[in-house]
Amino acid sequence: MSSEIFVVFDSARTIVNDQYISGTPIVSQSITFAQFGASIVVGLVVSVAAEGMTGFKDALSWKEILRCFPVATCFSLSQTFTIMAYSSGVSGMENTVIGNVYMPLSALLSRWIFRRSYSFLEWIALTVLMLSASAFVLLQNSASGKAPSESIFNTGISYVLLSVVMSCLASMLSEKIMKAGNSHFYIQKVNLDVGSFFTSILMLFVCGITSKRDQDAFWKKRVVEDGRMEAGIFVAWNLQMIIVLVVTLLQNWLAGFVAKRLSTVIRSSAQQLSLLIVYFVGDLLLNKKGFDWPVGTTALVIALSVQVFVFAGQATKDKTDKTDTKPIGSGQAVNRL
Repeated sequence: MSSEIFVVFDSARTIVNDQYISGTPIVSQSITFAQFGASIVVGLVVSVAAEGMTGFKDALSWKEILRCFPVATCFSLSQTFTIMAYSSGVSGMENTVIGNVYMPLSALLSRWIFRRSYSFLEWIALTVLMLSASAFVLLQNSASGKAPSESIFNTGISYVLLSVVMSCLASMLSEKIMKAGNSHFYIQKVNLDVGSFFTSILMLFVCGITSKRDQDAFWKKRVVEDGRMEAGIFVAWNLQMIIVLVVTLLQNWLAGFVAKRLSTVIRSSAQQLSLLIVYFVGDLLLNKKGFDWPVGTTALVIALSVQVFVFAGQATKDKTDKTDTKPIGSGQAVNRL
């Protein structure tokens, strides 16, 4: 049930980012800064409510925070690159489809970090997923199958790819940390978010200095509305930005919870189903785009590839479970592990 809820909020995050961020004069890094700050507050409130001052002290344990800091930095950079991609004009569908690189990359890292093995059918499903995702983004950015425009190979796409790599690495390492630790999820979440929050503060200045967009430098004044000039971290924030913050915060917590209970690869496979929601709700319903049969069919191929991967993994698990059990005289079975 938690994975289904996660898919809904992951789709909602993509849709609201696509609808509300692109073209606004906000400081793109302000969303990442606010997200991790709010996440720390939520985590501390839950920790105190559940375990009192002991939970508060464990959540702010500097030993654990420093241990998680490299992973937290990757999470923060991933969020930064995602927001910068939307600010650069990348659509929600482009971000979702290119983000499919996450799934095979997480499978490869999972084999290295967790020594997990995948069946031949699972790798076939991942290969089909990669090819269909590539076809999808090419079809959507070309007119009826013609050569794609060069605009898809821009800075925004580079931000998406960087976000995927950082997110995949961070998710794998955080899964290992969380499953190895004995603390509750909300305490481990604060341990991670503190490091991400400090990194996001640093990135406020880095993005402002390196970005080609003047609005990313929070110390510079920019036109907000009615010709008014303002400067600041939260300049031009409104109700829409609050919605983006809330949805992003919920998606981030659910992503961590699903990864801790299941695995990053299983989470990423479920996450691919958000593609259908983003396409049919975000593009067709909200953006009023016409339905394109090649694009729609490719979206279904991606969704079916995800299902093949999931069912192939379940079949492998069931086969392993049967192999690891053997009958004894009374007709019962005992697990050799």
